[in-house]
Amino acid sequence: MKSKNNKKSKKDHVFRRKYKLKQKKILRIVKFLSKMFFLIFVIFCVIYFLYLVDVLFRNLNDFRVVSIRDFAVLTDNSVLVENKTSFLYSNKESFKSIPDIKSKLSQQFGYDQSNILIKNYLGRYLLVEFVDLKPVSGIITPESIELIDKYAKKVRSINLDKLNLSSDEIRLLSKEIFVHDDFVKTKYLENLESEEAKRKVKWDEVEEKIKLQVLQQELEKVIFKINSHVSTANLIIRSSEYNEVQLIINILPYYINNFKDIPMVLLDSVLFVKNELNRLNKNIVSIELITKFSFKIIIQENKTLIFTTKRDISSQLLDLMSIFANNLDLKLNVFDLRSEHFTGQ
Repeated sequence: MKSKNNKKSKKDHVFRRKYKLKQKKILRIVKFLSKMFFLIFVIFCVIYFLYLVDVLFRNLNDFRVVSIRDFAVLTDNSVLVENKTSFLYSNKESFKSIPDIKSKLSQQFGYDQSNILIKNYLGRYLLVEFVDLKPVSGIITPESIELIDKYAKKVRSINLDKLNLSSDEIRLLSKEIFVHDDFVKTKYLENLESEEAKRKVKWDEVEEKIKLQVLQQELEKVIFKINSHVSTANLIIRSSEYNEVQLIINILPYYINNFKDIPMVLLDSVLFVKNELNRLNKNIVSIELITKFSFKIIIQENKTLIFTTKRDISSQLLDLMSIFANNLDLKLNVFDLRSEHFTGQ
């Protein structure tokens, strides 16, 4: 009986010993992992601290411009270096930050802010670089000419006297006003000389052809107003250093005030078709954005080509090649390529 108890006791002792060894081993692993985790945490904190210091100093460099002494200007256009340098020196006391400098330079010289690079050295010296990308087209908007490069990215802006179109003028251009509209009645009455003549008018009895004449006259006034704006833009661009740039009109009939509102896919399509027509030696007379999805190009001999972004532009160009190959352009003047079954007039 004693021998059995001794054996059992020995087994228990061996088991406890093994269990303790396992516990020690697990504890050693846990301690090792804890040390590793702590070390990783410390490294992470150091890196994060260095990152914060770097961001802080960069921000300080961006905003600490009160003690600027000298400027250096870099640009591909050496003629304008003196003007830009003079502007920086004459306004240096008013500069609040590098973003402020970019904003003022953009307003003064028409550069997009993304094309103005500024480096601050020791908070006292600024290197200002103007990236002069070559514009390939200019978009006439109601208040400016927006010059764009071959990637449809805005390069520069040339201000124009703003073209203000009233809501009624926009409705006229959009063909939303008809002969019986109150607008036509108002304009008809304005053309009458005396108040007595105005009081005698019975609008329902006025001949429809007279109402049509009034409507047409008002539309012609708006078109003249827009054509004057476009002509002014053309004169300005032809007398500038960008006189070879092809202008794009985006006013008729649903004009877009802000360049940023023009869909990029529309501009890309316009530039793509323009390049293809140039490659085919087709002289482009004018380019006009019709809506946010379509545009028309008038080429030599007053041929009008209408495209859309809602159909693959390559397919439309293939249809156009077919038109040229079959000499259809000699018989017709307007080609609407927006449908797979394109039409001509």
